[in-house]
Amino acid sequence: MRRLWVRPAVQGAFLLFLSWVGFRHQQLGGGPGGAPPVDALCPLGGLEGLHRLLTQGEWLRRLAPSSLILLGAVVLGTLLFGRVFCGWICPLGTLGEGMAALGRRLGIRPLRVPPGVDRPLRWLKGAVLVGITLWAWRAGTLAWRDYDPWVAWMHLSAGWEEVGERPWAYVVLAGAVLLASLWIERFWCRYLCPLGALLAPLQRLAWWKVVRVPDRCIRCGACDRACPVGLEPLGTERVRSGECLACGRCVCACPAPGALAFTGVQGRTLSPLRLGLAGVGLFLLVWAGARATGIWATFAPPRQESVQTSPGEGIYGWMTLEEVSRTLGIPAERLILLGGLDPGVSRDVPLKKLPGVDDEAFRARVAAALAGAPEGDRKSPPPNPDEVRGSQTLREVAVLFGVEEAALLEEAGWPRTVSPDRPLKESAAALGSDVQALRDALKRLTEGVP
Repeated sequence: MRRLWVRPAVQGAFLLFLSWVGFRHQQLGGGPGGAPPVDALCPLGGLEGLHRLLTQGEWLRRLAPSSLILLGAVVLGTLLFGRVFCGWICPLGTLGEGMAALGRRLGIRPLRVPPGVDRPLRWLKGAVLVGITLWAWRAGTLAWRDYDPWVAWMHLSAGWEEVGERPWAYVVLAGAVLLASLWIERFWCRYLCPLGALLAPLQRLAWWKVVRVPDRCIRCGACDRACPVGLEPLGTERVRSGECLACGRCVCACPAPGALAFTGVQGRTLSPLRLGLAGVGLFLLVWAGARATGIWATFAPPRQESVQTSPGEGIYGWMTLEEVSRTLGIPAERLILLGGLDPGVSRDVPLKKLPGVDDEAFRARVAAALAGAPEGDRKSPPPNPDEVRGSQTLREVAVLFGVEEAALLEEAGWPRTVSPDRPLKESAAALGSDVQALRDALKRLTEGVP
């Protein structure tokens, strides 16, 4: 039995490096001058954003050319060497294997899933892949993000606030990736990973596969016990399953020389070490080539046309209020009102780092307030206060005209206890006043405003 120590070292290196990138992203933010966002470093993002790229010529929010480049590298590597990405690079797979090793040290007995249950369960990840892809293509957003364990892992350094923002992603990370692997190694990879579902058919076409030589096999079963995803090399002469991760553990566990090896279609064999390093090397070569040719990018700004029709597309957590103001062409004062921020909030600090500010909630409020408004109306308040309707709320009017709610109430002679979300006609009736009083107050407050 041979132990392949290089593979855990490579896995650990990728896990540590990408975790460090996630930490840096939390510190620096994204954008041209920041650290890459997690989504731009996920190969699956290349598939999720493909429809938008082909139909509209732009990337989904948070995706970039890097997503498609990584997807291409993974697909090419799988066709040549098998699922080396899964067995040697993927951080979630590394976490699953690590938890299984911890379980063995703790004396937890691995569960053997009966074939009649195991085979149908493996189809689940195909359903997850189809669901995620169609969801992203139809919704035009990374809707899976709130459930993605990869996003959860890369945001651990953000603290408990991040857990509160997307709790289900952390549930999946803790349950399917970590805890379940104590009993069923690589539970996530076996049954739920959408990227694994995409690569499984390609693994069947891979140039190199695990081949067993019956004349040399002593049928000890060591290969079956070593497989991290529960395959049984002993039951076949050529492992054609799309579930094989090209990790080489079965080959290393085999005590009979020459009985099990990675064999190409022409009969040449490779050791697990050489095959793994070749796959990892190809992955890094594609990345280096993309950087050298200038096509590598982890941030893709939205087109101006998209920002004009969907202002929320131009707002990112790494931006300051002044940067958002320049991007949308809206005064910072109005953005503060639209986003429900404190008037004294700093304008030169990234939204993500503003105390007590949820950048995604701010983005949603601004986008909702500007939805459907003509571009000119976004840049300046409506010119005629007489257009104010009784069905509008105090908050809506204050935002549209760029005035503070308290100042408007004071000018109209209304108490500050008036609900900002109640229709004006109802508030006026309760006060024995009318909406015209508020219209007149608006005229006085906006006098001289173009």
